[in-house]
Amino acid sequence: MLIEDCELVFLKPDVLLLLDTYREMLRYVCHRLEENGVINIGELRDAFSTSRRIADALPRLSGSAGGHAAYTRRPYTQVS
Repeated sequence: MLIEDCELVFLKPDVLLLLDTYREMLRYVCHRLEENGVINIGELRDAFSTSRRIADALPRLSGSAGGHAAYTRRPYTQVS
């Protein structure tokens, strides 16, 4: 099974991702942070054709920035 073989990543009770998908999403976030210093949840959602619920479950979420969650190089900071 996928869980027993460590092929799934538990992000929160209702969000599990395949390990490869999780790694790909994190690589994308890191790449965008290197380029722009910030990436919002909508951009991540669109890049992976996923839901906001899934994109919002990734770690290092900085919180709300003008009503929009975003990732930054410095986790847990406000984005203006």
